[in-house]
Amino acid sequence: AMNRLFTGEDDHFAVENRYIRKDGSLVWVAISGSLVRDSRGRPEFLVSVLEDISARKEAEARLVTGEAQYRAVFDSAVEAIAVIDPAGTVQSVNPAVETLFGYAPGEMIGRNIKMLMPDEIAVQHDGYLRQYRETGRRAIIGIGREVTGRRKDGSVFPLDLSVAEWHRDGEVFFTGIMRDVSARKHAEAAL
Repeated sequence: AMNRLFTGEDDHFAVENRYIRKDGSLVWVAISGSLVRDSRGRPEFLVSVLEDISARKEAEARLVTGEAQYRAVFDSAVEAIAVIDPAGTVQSVNPAVETLFGYAPGEMIGRNIKMLMPDEIAVQHDGYLRQYRETGRRAIIGIGREVTGRRKDGSVFPLDLSVAEWHRDGEVFFTGIMRDVSARKHAEAAL
């Protein structure tokens, strides 16, 4: 960075590095600087600003760790979990969704969640979302109930569905947790 300043390739630089304090502790520092030249363009002096960014780096590390923990829980959950936006567009799914419905994640992400519903339910789904956005009246959010799902092969099956609403950076998302209850329904019918 300094060489590029002196050769004139750059007019400023910015770097982040770890340094060791006098007491032996580590500190993250952001350094930015500019080279001041005289009237003939020769380097005269360097103006630098040093900022302790240790707290920011620690926060970033906590975010990375938190994301890794979230991803581990999300990916290893036995129940199928899907995240959608207010329009019903699938944002993410865990591996259990693929197992339950037969679609690869790439076939679901970016499409409307109603692809996992029988037609008679799917036609109403966007209306439920619109009604909730407009009135706040919940049909299933925070309540949970038994619904019917449709697999990629077209077969339908009963499932327990619970939906939670959450917010990130001013945006609304919904997480659906689904469990196939076919075995329970067969046992109930047998009784």
